[in-house]
Amino acid sequence: MGAGPGAASGIGAAAARPGEDVLRELEVTPAGLTEQEAARRLERWGPNAVRSHRARGLLVLWHQVRSPLLGLLLAAAVVSYFMGERNDAVIIAVIVALSVGLGFVNEYRAEKTAGAGAARRPAARGRRHSTG
Repeated sequence: MGAGPGAASGIGAAAARPGEDVLRELEVTPAGLTEQEAARRLERWGPNAVRSHRARGLLVLWHQVRSPLLGLLLAAAVVSYFMGERNDAVIIAVIVALSVGLGFVNEYRAEKTAGAGAARRPAARGRRHSTG
């Protein structure tokens, strides 16, 4: 968007500016795009679509267990176990298991919500080479 003094960026900035400025910056006329220009932009930028999103349990679990801190805690639990501190080892293991479990549930729910949001797309109409 504009680079003038105090110019914000994104949709909010476009909404706050005069329509003529936004159209000029986007190289569009009030009549819309010609078929050739629409095809050129489609080729350059791809379709104006939201990608579908599916929650994958194993991927979410992998995100939870790949933490270096988790590895460190598990190593501490193993060392504690072999040093005779079995109670400490069990406590550490339970905390790690709870952390992974709660993180998995939260991230999996978020992934499912993101997938559901992608399925509810509003319909919109674009203007192409309009005469009025």
